[in-house]
Amino acid sequence: MFGIVGVRYRITWGVALKHRSFTMVALIVMMNWPGATSASIGAGGATSQPNHLATTWRSTSLTTTSRSFHQVPGLGGRYCARGALTLTFSASVAGASAAFEVLIDDGPRADPGIVTFSPSNAAASFTFVANAQPFEANDHHVYQVWWRSPSGRATTVRVATLTALYQLGTKTC
Repeated sequence: MFGIVGVRYRITWGVALKHRSFTMVALIVMMNWPGATSASIGAGGATSQPNHLATTWRSTSLTTTSRSFHQVPGLGGRYCARGALTLTFSASVAGASAAFEVLIDDGPRADPGIVTFSPSNAAASFTFVANAQPFEANDHHVYQVWWRSPSGRATTVRVATLTALYQLGTKTC
């Protein structure tokens, strides 16, 4: 007997494979399939030795009804970073739910993408991650929080912070 993720299987030689055994065989084949990487299952990773911390905040409220993403003024920064970078966004939201994302250099989103905060009296927090790589021999990157109202109803950010933890880059910093 052996176990995978808390499920026990019995190996019986000479007996037809049952559903559980087939599932186990399929899992093993998928894990060893050429080209089956962490990206194909929506996961990834990066490493660094963080030695810098930067933070920005808003202490005045901001309201939107826009269904299109637009920048949250004052939340973001330009950091000379390399390797793994974490961007912890915290906010208190009132009214309708609000969707947030962190854009990197006005282009791709930090992982995992878009997150939604529901209104409450308490603040909520989420950590976005990115892997900072040099672009044209430069480690400077701009990280900005963008938001929208998925329903089109008024949503308000009462207060918010963005904290970046990263390793200092080496290319033209």
